Amino acid sequence: MPQPTKQTQSASQPRLNPKLVRHIETVVMPRYQKNDISHQRWHIDGVIKRSLDLAATRRVKPDLVYTIAAYHDLGCQINREEHEHESAKLCRADQKLTSFFTTAELDLAADAIEDHRASNQRGCRSIYGKIIATADKFTSIPDLMRSVGWYQFEHFPDAPFEQYLEGCIKYVAAKYGPGGYIAVPLPHPPFDHFLAELRTLINDRAAFATYLRAAHSEYLDLTAPPIAKS
Repeated sequence: MPQPTKQTQSASQPRLNPKLVRHIETVVMPRYQKNDISHQRWHIDGVIKRSLDLAATRRVKPDLVYTIAAYHDLGCQINREEHEHESAKLCRADQKLTSFFTTAELDLAADAIEDHRASNQRGCRSIYGKIIATADKFTSIPDLMRSVGWYQFEHFPDAPFEQYLEGCIKYVAAKYGPGGYIAVPLPHPPFDHFLAELRTLINDRAAFATYLRAAHSEYLDLTAPPIAKS
């Protein structure tokens, strides 16, 4: 599993308030351990990086972009099906954020978090919503397999592999295939390349299975009980 990393910024990314980063790292990020394994810190780190990359070329407040990305999936531990609303509530409830943002900015953050889901039919209400909705989309086949596969493995631990494979292909095709409900509000070439590769993979069951088996093996290693010391 990609390891959680303290947020460091590349030269191309905008600078962040170190006090805000400290708050997010010490108070918000540890709470992701309560999420299902497909929405833990490894995923959030990727969304933060992609969000800041997208923010670098746009007239937005980087600290707000960062905070939105950090909070966007926290509500999964409360109600996965309504997690965008629960995540927005958790963001609004964080009184420490009033030290960094105005009430209007926090309203923007909550709206953006609510707008980030791929199934959102309303559209994004601000550029911040468009950034998080774009950044939340995977740009790596192995990462997608981790997310889709690990959810299946965690919730259906006794299912045969063929059932995992069938379920994952069906889900990915419905979301990412031609006519699927995936929506990316901003131009994002890394996603375009990923999508083209993925659509080929959807039609190659053997290759899809190879990726999913790798994710399954990784999951088994991660969830194996520790070996007792003799």
